[in-house]
Parts: sequence; structure tokens; C-alpha cells
Amino acid sequence: MKKSLRERLASRSGETLVETLVSVLVIAMAALLLASMISASGSIDISARNEDDEFYKSLSAAELQKDTDAETGSIEITVQKKNGDEYTDDTTETVQVDAYGGDGLASYKVRGGGGGTP
Repeated sequence: MKKSLRERLASRSGETLVETLVSVLVIAMAALLLASMISASGSIDISARNEDDEFYKSLSAAELQKDTDAETGSIEITVQKKNGDEYTDDTTETVQVDAYGGDGLASYKVRGGGGGTP
């Protein structure tokens, strides 16, 4: 049968050394786990801040579209018409563009009004 709280407090019997050591070990392992979780979250936070900085730098460059920051080039566009399950009438056109932004985000605008026939 269970002893009441008053009977336990009045009792002279205590915890054994093994029980005390096990409880200390459990508390130490919990503290170690907490410390490693805090360390990992700090590392993730630093990484996320760096990614955000790069993203916003690229976003700002893409939004400003400064001609001095542009990388010129061309892209090739292929248009295909689908007839049932088959693609027919491939049309490829090369368009000159100015690209802005960075590795994380980029935008472009067509240079000189586009290429080829409409």
C-alpha cells in the first residue's frame, strides 16, 4: 500500500547512493542536451542571418536595375505547340537581355525592344 506524504517525511529511511548517482547522471545528461541544443540554434541563427543578408543584397540590386551593375547576355527561348501528345512547330528565338541581381535572386529586362519577329 502507498505511504502518505506525512509518513514519508517522518520516515528515517533515505535514498540509496545508487539512486542518488542515477538522478545526478540524468540531470547532467539533460543539461548537456540543453547546452547542445542552444549551440545548434545559435549556429542556425548565424547561417540564416547570412543567407538573409545575401538575399536582400540581391533583391536590392534586382529592384534598382542599375545599368552599371548589369551583366549583358542573351537567353534562348523555344516555343512549342502541342498537338495531342506530340510537340510540333518548334520556334527558337534569341533575346538580348540585361541581368541584375546576384546568386540568390536575379531579374532581367529585354535590351533594345526584344529580338526576332513577334
